Amino acid sequence: MVILNPIEIVCVYVVQPIIDFLGYLLEVHYVAYLSGLAVIGIIIGLLFSIISVIWYKSTHGDEPKQVPKEETPNLEGVYIQEGPSKKKDD
Repeated sequence: MVILNPIEIVCVYVVQPIIDFLGYLLEVHYVAYLSGLAVIGIIIGLLFSIISVIWYKSTHGDEPKQVPKEETPNLEGVYIQEGPSKKKDD
């Protein structure tokens, strides 16, 4: 009896049937094939985003860093025009 490693198990029993089914859909129903690819892409994207969030939360602390406030510039001597300039036509 041969014991398969985890990569072989995933490839042979999970990925290969999906590829075979998509190959069948490519020959029979092209729109269903494209839909299957889109669904697989969405699932992989969600899986990777969840993994990324878990990784980020585990490597960075729960509390945000304290960022010092920047001083606001003194604008007392600066003239700011409000609205468009009004011109009279004669």
